[in-house]
Amino acid sequence: MERASHSEFGPGRRGGAKTGCLIFLAIAMALIVGAGVFAWMNWKSWAAAGIRQGTSVAIREAGFPPDQETRMLARVDGVAADFEAGKIGMDALRRVMEGVINSNILPLGFVQLADTKVVEPSALSPEEKEAGRRSMQRFMRGVRERKLHQPDIEAAITPIQNIHGGSKTFKENPTAEDVRAFLNKAKVLADQAGIPDEPFTINFADELDRVIDKALQGTP
Repeated sequence: MERASHSEFGPGRRGGAKTGCLIFLAIAMALIVGAGVFAWMNWKSWAAAGIRQGTSVAIREAGFPPDQETRMLARVDGVAADFEAGKIGMDALRRVMEGVINSNILPLGFVQLADTKVVEPSALSPEEKEAGRRSMQRFMRGVRERKLHQPDIEAAITPIQNIHGGSKTFKENPTAEDVRAFLNKAKVLADQAGIPDEPFTINFADELDRVIDKALQGTP
């Protein structure tokens, strides 16, 4: 299974990991349009640097395959550089941000993060992990095809989540039973959505390229 990070749909962090692949885009938008930013002499450079910094942290801690990680970092760096150089404007940058935020990248990324930070280091046997990954692949396919949604993601992660007020984080040391409950819920939801029991992989770098290309059509 190709690996993928987390968003507003679920946990905050475990072992220092950020809770959302590419959530930097939402943060960057708030920074860019925040009061006073446009008054800065070098506001474009500042904004581009913020995007690069957020991207690096979010993507590197999400557990993507190295080749996808490299491509994703390079693509967003290219968007930031084009914005800084004036090749694309604020409207184009806004479309990119909105495209990523409204895409499946964030929820799918969360499932990848759960695999990287919860399932892989768990005490489950290799056989259980392998079966669990098939369930997660089917679950991801359901999200990708929009047959499973935010409430389904939240329902699946409950056994491996700590909730303190409004903060949601992965459990530091989830029990084997916690992980089994998570994987079983993912399987049940995939079954209910009619997702075929077959392998499914997703290339997150391709997904990001698709979203950015669509957002930049006709730019400037």
